[in-house]
Amino acid sequence: MAIIFYLLAAGFVVPAGIYFYFFFRRLLTLFGIEKKTKKSRALAVLLAAAVAALGIRMMDFSFMIMLHLLLACFFMELANFLLKRIPQEKFQRVWSFLYKSGIISVVVAVVVLTYGYFNMHNVQRTEYTVEAAKAVGSDLKVVQISDLHTGTSLDKKEMEECFKQIQAEEADLLVLTGDIFDETTTLGQMKETVDMLSKIETTYGSYYIFGNHDVNQYTASPAYTSEQLKEALAGAGIKVLEDEVIELADGYTLIGRQDASVKNRASIASLTSQVPEKNFLLLLDHQPVDLAENAEAGIDLQLSGHTHAGQIWPMGFLSKLVGVNEEYYGIHDIKNFRVIVSSGMAGWGYPIRTEGPSEYVVINIVQPA
Repeated sequence: MAIIFYLLAAGFVVPAGIYFYFFFRRLLTLFGIEKKTKKSRALAVLLAAAVAALGIRMMDFSFMIMLHLLLACFFMELANFLLKRIPQEKFQRVWSFLYKSGIISVVVAVVVLTYGYFNMHNVQRTEYTVEAAKAVGSDLKVVQISDLHTGTSLDKKEMEECFKQIQAEEADLLVLTGDIFDETTTLGQMKETVDMLSKIETTYGSYYIFGNHDVNQYTASPAYTSEQLKEALAGAGIKVLEDEVIELADGYTLIGRQDASVKNRASIASLTSQVPEKNFLLLLDHQPVDLAENAEAGIDLQLSGHTHAGQIWPMGFLSKLVGVNEEYYGIHDIKNFRVIVSSGMAGWGYPIRTEGPSEYVVINIVQPA
């Protein structure tokens, strides 16, 4: 897996280095070093290599610094293409300095990264109300936590504050829809977070499904095994669902699926066949996939995560454009079936979020009017 990231990084770093070579040759003219001199070429090579080197380790924050600087420079190039046509000498002198110096690009990159840091740590409460199309005996208040990726951004104090807010919701059900942990989570962090989650009290308890990262399938040296995680969750009273059906009360049924990355996971039809059709079927599936099939199978509401609502702009927009995920964020209807896709409480890989909110989700399932 690491080799793939290095290859991807190389495919990005080389053209970035070429761009920054010309960027620095332009910048150096402000210091009286002409473009055509050997000194200009040598200095530009050294400076470009230094900046491009930030992107070699694709999973380091330094990669994000270079990426955002490069994006800011790209928009500056577009601006220059338009503004250099303005026939005003004074304006051109000012603009020429701003363009050659790269000051605006640096400021934009710093502002965006700063926003991304605070946006990641600003966990919001998102609420939806879903009217049951089937007769149920009572309303059901569900809290969903997804994609916490423990250790990436939120520290213990921040998580405790979030879990305190969730406890104050006095929910009927807590569902953890995958990637609460990932390959960077230490054994100590995993146990500490499970302990904090165990303190959240609800009417029907807490249920957990695995995402594609929880089981550490993307690393050769995991800090803990999936069995250790299951044991920790079980010891904390958190039930792991792997293609299992749970009867709650008042006509509600909970179905928890294995992640879509698991080969030969049970079909949705085999799971729904275990419960009466009249029940309200609440499905937990980490990835928002097989939506038409789930609607056909009689699922009333699906809760998913995985997408992070993009996390790093413009990934969400591009993913939506090319159809990487069937749904990207928010609540969506397919006849009587609804799916809610959470952007997650934190994010994967990088401690910033420049697209979408960090959130926990409150779902109020109410009786038919």
